[in-house]
Amino acid sequence: LLDSAALLLPEALLARVLARLSAAELCRVARVCRRWKDAAEAEPLWRELVKRTWRFYRPNAKNQKWKHFFRDTPVLLPAPSAAG
Repeated sequence: LLDSAALLLPEALLARVLARLSAAELCRVARVCRRWKDAAEAEPLWRELVKRTWRFYRPNAKNQKWKHFFRDTPVLLPAPSAAG
């Protein structure tokens, strides 16, 4: 169980902590409580995660949420090198 003090973090501090997490970790912490769910699904948080993951990013539609963009966009891995 989480310490109750962790649940009472100020909004700004909670946002800074969540900004350091991966997409998988954000999805996990969103299950802690309603407040953390709302914080973990914040659009600015997912926008920054998209920027860190892809150099060139552009949502498909104006109203598309950044979390959905992240979920629906494949991560392309570099091709294996031919050296060897």
